[in-house]
Amino acid sequence: MIFSKELLEKVAKNGSEEVSRAFSKLSRENVSVETAVLEVMSYDFLINSLKDGHEQAIITYTQTIGNSEGVSMLLMPREVALTLVDLLNQKEIGTTGVLMDLDKSAVKETLNILSNSYLNYLSKNTEMNLMFGEPYMMTASNIENIILDLKGKNIDNGDSVLVFKTVLKIAKHQINAQLYILFNKNIAKLIEIYK
Repeated sequence: MIFSKELLEKVAKNGSEEVSRAFSKLSRENVSVETAVLEVMSYDFLINSLKDGHEQAIITYTQTIGNSEGVSMLLMPREVALTLVDLLNQKEIGTTGVLMDLDKSAVKETLNILSNSYLNYLSKNTEMNLMFGEPYMMTASNIENIILDLKGKNIDNGDSVLVFKTVLKIAKHQINAQLYILFNKNIAKLIEIYK
């Protein structure tokens, strides 16, 4: 599916406002959100993003439920994820050194908030009826397998890869994250294989 530039800009704007409200409530801090969205027609962008430091990245994903196969993936550097967890738990920055189960839940909830904020607006303005399932964490080795499978392949006609580059500013701390919403059955199947 192909989305108009105008629609994607509206999705980014309205989704960002929702993300800001949600994170302000969670962190009890003012949160500003900047989002740039683009639609890519090649796997190269995703491959390069996954390759760059994926061993030090925290990668969370969830699959779509509805009338289109797809997946949402959130990538953020490990140190950024640790800072985010401290901010959401109202702890001093640097308190969290290792992501425990409760901390991982906070990262998964971040994926839920981001994905659903953008997807809700997208669904309202298209004929898509989509939700996301339960989020999971992914290991670096699984990412390597996905990269190998995607190399040299083109995105099928009718499929779409949306990239929401999102920057959260919470209490003067900048949280950089990349959210990918991929309406693509090949990637959905790969995620299922390598999860």
